[in-house]
Amino acid sequence: MKQTMIPIIALLVSACGDQSSPDLSEADPAEAAAKSAASAPTIAEEAATTNALPWDIPIMPGARYVSGSTEFSRTTEKRGGEAIATIAVDGSVADIITYYEGVLPELGFEITFNRIYDETTGSLHTQNAKGEQFRVAAMRGGSNAREGESTAGLLAIKPKLTVTE
Repeated sequence: MKQTMIPIIALLVSACGDQSSPDLSEADPAEAAAKSAASAPTIAEEAATTNALPWDIPIMPGARYVSGSTEFSRTTEKRGGEAIATIAVDGSVADIITYYEGVLPELGFEITFNRIYDETTGSLHTQNAKGEQFRVAAMRGGSNAREGESTAGLLAIKPKLTVTE
């Protein structure tokens, strides 16, 4: 046990280097906090780069990315290619639907269907000028939800292939 601890301790000491820590006693705490906040990515920016959705659609700020794929399935004449993500939010179904109801039109999507059935379920369907669709199906709880969370399936759908004769 002692033999394995010595290399670990040596590694830690060498990783720290021999430089002394900077003197922070004279630094302005408000200035340091502002610099830190300015350089840190927002939750939405971090989520969007870590778990990107198709077409630059953001993941709801504060949402927990559960699973998904940015790769589209194969597009056919009968069905457009699909990519899906699941998120969990500490909030209500209405919070999720309302967020995407505000964000998607800014990205060129027109709302084609929107309904919050009750406090437990809601749906939002949108489509852009290229025929791409984005849908949100939200529900209170769910198999991936923690206490107090609502979950949503986010579905991006490419247009079907068109057959030319």
